[in-house]
Amino acid sequence: MRKARGVSLRVLLLVASALVLLLARRTGAHDLADDDEEFEASPASPPEQPKSTVPSAPQPSSAGHTHGGVKPGTGHHHEDEEEFDHAPSDKGTPWANRGKGAGGGKQRRDQPPSRTMRPRPRKTPEDFIPELLAGMLFVFYLVHMYFGKNYNKKIAIAWFEENVETLEKSFAIVGFGKDPKEGPYIRQESWDEYLFYASGRQGCSHLLARLQLDRRQDAVHSFILKYITPRPDTCIIEIPFDSMDTYVMAVLRRKDQKIIHNKYEDLKEFAKARKSDLPQSLVVLADSGDPVDHLLTPQVVKALTAFESSLVCLHISDIHGGIKLPTSGGSGGGGASGSSSSASAESTTTTASSEPEGKDSRYTQPVQRGLRLEYRLPDPNKMTDFADLLRLALYLIEPASALRISEKSRSTVNDARREVERAQFKESEAERQEKIQKRKLEKKKQEEEEFEKLTPEQQRKREEKNHKKSLKQRQPKFKMIRM
Repeated sequence: MRKARGVSLRVLLLVASALVLLLARRTGAHDLADDDEEFEASPASPPEQPKSTVPSAPQPSSAGHTHGGVKPGTGHHHEDEEEFDHAPSDKGTPWANRGKGAGGGKQRRDQPPSRTMRPRPRKTPEDFIPELLAGMLFVFYLVHMYFGKNYNKKIAIAWFEENVETLEKSFAIVGFGKDPKEGPYIRQESWDEYLFYASGRQGCSHLLARLQLDRRQDAVHSFILKYITPRPDTCIIEIPFDSMDTYVMAVLRRKDQKIIHNKYEDLKEFAKARKSDLPQSLVVLADSGDPVDHLLTPQVVKALTAFESSLVCLHISDIHGGIKLPTSGGSGGGGASGSSSSASAESTTTTASSEPEGKDSRYTQPVQRGLRLEYRLPDPNKMTDFADLLRLALYLIEPASALRISEKSRSTVNDARREVERAQFKESEAERQEKIQKRKLEKKKQEEEEFEKLTPEQQRKREEKNHKKSLKQRQPKFKMIRM
């Protein structure tokens, strides 16, 4: 598919270059045509009269005789109009009104004459190059969208066909229906996202697999945005546990440690790097050493090492979304067990039903207590090699949910969670007091505005009433005791 996209990109560039050259050629032809039209539309200039080298004879004048009512000696000589009755007139010539503007005024002689540009009729195929270019781009986008969404669907089907046998052996219900005929095995949320659901196993409520694929149907993303915000093909498996102890552990790539450590609240607040037998490219984060010692067995380490380049994160925690303070009062030092139990109860409530109907909260809310495995997907023809990652997630259900940490580790974990609870309670209390103070200021400002609108007499009565109320509040309170 990548080679096909590279070939299509080169073909598109060649076609675009050819269209640009044709457009430039068309622009040059239009310039020549405009020059020809300008030359044809410009008025012909009058023929230049040759200058005579023979001096003109002086006009005779006689004293006391006036010609045409003009006295001699004034330096002007007017001919009689009847004398040139048969002379040719230049009123109809093109150059007769050349010096006159639209308003009858004089115009500069070096200014070209005004003319109206008429649109050139489009008859040849070169005249429709912009439309052809837009049509070709639109067709290319549609073709790219068709092949891109089909390739994503091919990846989803290949993943399901490779893992369906393992899932049918591990779960009682596979797919979105009790009977495969009633609902599809895999659900398409969009052209780049697919969901798979399975339930009916001890130790967990269900399994939800989310395939987040590259936006191959979008040509803009494939050729431009992909290099700015890449989105590789990823599979996210979430398995909520019915019960588990209070611990946090994650295995991830060392180069992604900073990003993932800040992404999840439980890892950010409690987990730190621990020693393990994993290769140097992987790192394990945990809030105590017990999960590392009991869960990272040689078989698990071997499986993680085989997929160290494709693994994104293996996250096991009882507080995936971080510690949530109880909504109904309580102090900050109430202990971590209450928060953990409330988070666990919330997770159990959201996953109580066995069958998904419509937009269930299990598809929108992340898992609160359980296992979360995220890894990158290969090409469809190499999906067989990645079936062991799903088997690894299913294998870890029993040991992860049955693990019980030592009392020393439990005490350390609970103390750390109490400190976080206290800090969150102080922060929430400060926000609450700030809101109360802001509400009081707004109420006081509103009362002042209402007081200014009152008449002087009403203001005086209001002040007396407030004064009596303040005096009453200052008086000491006595309690009557009967003997």
